[in-house]
Amino acid sequence: MYRNGSDETPLNAEIVSQLGSTIIGMKCSDVMDIVYDDMLEVAVSMDSAVDMSPDMDECSQNKLHNSLQIELGVDYLANGTDDESITLFTTLPPDVVMFYPVKSLNETPAETCNYLFGQIGKSQLNSLPSGPGDVRRMKLADAAYNCMSPNHVIETLTEENVLMLGNLLCDIPSFLFGRISPDVVPLALSYIQDCLHRFTSKHVAYVQYMVHSTYGPARGWDESVLSSLGPIVAMMPSSDINDINPEIFTEAFDEMTPPILDENLPVYSFFNYIAFYSKARDSFLSQRSISRKKRSLSVPTFDEIVALGPGNSGWSVEELQAISASDIVNSLVTLGAVEDWSNEQSAMLRTRLEEAIAPLSEWSSDTIVDAKHILTNLTKYEISTLDINLDAATALSDLNWKNDQRTAAFDRYMAYNSKTASILTSDEISGLSSLLCGMSESQIMNIPLPTISGSVKDIGSLSCFDQTQLDMLYTLAMMADSTTIPDGAQLNELGAIAAGMTVSALQSLPIEAMTLIDPIFFEVVSPDRVKNGFSSLQLSAAGITNIATILRNERLYNELTTDQQNTLRLTAYGIDAVLDGSANSTGFDIDIFAGGDDGVILFEGNQTTTSQANVVKTYNWLYLFLAIIIAVV
Repeated sequence: MYRNGSDETPLNAEIVSQLGSTIIGMKCSDVMDIVYDDMLEVAVSMDSAVDMSPDMDECSQNKLHNSLQIELGVDYLANGTDDESITLFTTLPPDVVMFYPVKSLNETPAETCNYLFGQIGKSQLNSLPSGPGDVRRMKLADAAYNCMSPNHVIETLTEENVLMLGNLLCDIPSFLFGRISPDVVPLALSYIQDCLHRFTSKHVAYVQYMVHSTYGPARGWDESVLSSLGPIVAMMPSSDINDINPEIFTEAFDEMTPPILDENLPVYSFFNYIAFYSKARDSFLSQRSISRKKRSLSVPTFDEIVALGPGNSGWSVEELQAISASDIVNSLVTLGAVEDWSNEQSAMLRTRLEEAIAPLSEWSSDTIVDAKHILTNLTKYEISTLDINLDAATALSDLNWKNDQRTAAFDRYMAYNSKTASILTSDEISGLSSLLCGMSESQIMNIPLPTISGSVKDIGSLSCFDQTQLDMLYTLAMMADSTTIPDGAQLNELGAIAAGMTVSALQSLPIEAMTLIDPIFFEVVSPDRVKNGFSSLQLSAAGITNIATILRNERLYNELTTDQQNTLRLTAYGIDAVLDGSANSTGFDIDIFAGGDDGVILFEGNQTTTSQANVVKTYNWLYLFLAIIIAVV
């Protein structure tokens, strides 16, 4: 167990190295206990051992930045002009540096700031949650722009600029895309492809301009160009996509496939899916012999189906109907993996499969596994006729079903396998996955406690349970572990199950445990539990990921008190926060140190206890001393 259960010896680099990946279970309070002159070495060791959560990276930044201020001086960034500073800047862990106060980053001298922002460019900026994370990325990009050109005049983005920006490239003002040097475009595209989901419509327009300026008309693009562009090809206008040489398009298809459409990522609407997959279909068909091209109806072949993959959704219903029986059976694994069939397409494929194999009720479990997404629109009755073993249940659990469909599938699994809830095993719980959300209350209560205990993490990863089910699952989980209130490690493992905690149980959670709550908790919990169970102080300490989850969950956020809402927005956005209602009346004073939105947020209550964003440190004179110094300067 992490730290061998001891809370006496502060972590150091040697201990972190020995613990390896088990440090993933450490808390922010553990970081705050690290001796300040060990903190840099520990932060580097932690960064090399495991990918910490954004909340822990932010916590490490607070401790590391303050430790270096003590060791090197409050203005160590502003005074960092020598070789030792350059060595320090290039040593700082990227995922920690991205949480540095932007005000301090802006004070870094022009001759050395590129080393610091070079580290930020290597960080996992995609791990920052939407909302507060978007604001932070924007401010980091603005600070990087200031570093590159203090006078805000950049005629050309050079290779040095692009390498420094790295993963920040998608967050710079979109007009700068038009100033990327043509010879650097391939390098820029390699970064841009990893952050397409952060694009705006303006970014898309400038990327299209950049591609046209660099590579010319689409009819002249060769395979190397398409490989460099990757999924950006699917962001180009239909006219460009249609002009690409069919043979070259076919050869580069696998490298250009755009991400699967995600309703939670509106930016994916910028992808020209219809034009891209229509081009893929036509390109594959164009490779046929002249005699086959003359057919009035294009019949998909086995080779074309396998090569197209997700692009098979581009076939018309008539074309799917014309697939030969042998080809539809032999390519079923490929067809069943396509996630965006229309209702008409999936119905036609089912009809063809029943003609080629057998009626649906006679399909083997293996066939059900292979057919998978073709079965999305099954009725409850149809589900009740299936042969569902555990493999088939696992496949069906991936479908975006409603709970009544899940109930039909769960009940069919139980009947087909002569099961009752009282004999379910942990392996079955894991395999059934989202189908568990179809369980009745009596079925839940009959699951053996050892099975619950061994399946907590699997059950806690599901977001489809209602509040009544969560209440029951939480009760069982606590009975299985013979506890009444979960500790930090249990809280994290419970995931969604923690949403079954009572109001009084939530009220009793210590501040330092708040970051250990899994974000899924705030996605599924009943809003009144949060409103009545958590104080504003507790919510402020929940960490950037959880706070972002609350802010974008209107169902939850709108039910909170004005004080809770204001505290969350202030914690997330600092002085940029738009606050509602009356002045703060939560019983503690909010003071933002270190200048503006990037300062350390301290909450001082009647208990003379200081909570630093996501950890409580009692009577911590060191941080109060630093905060006073920073505020004065």
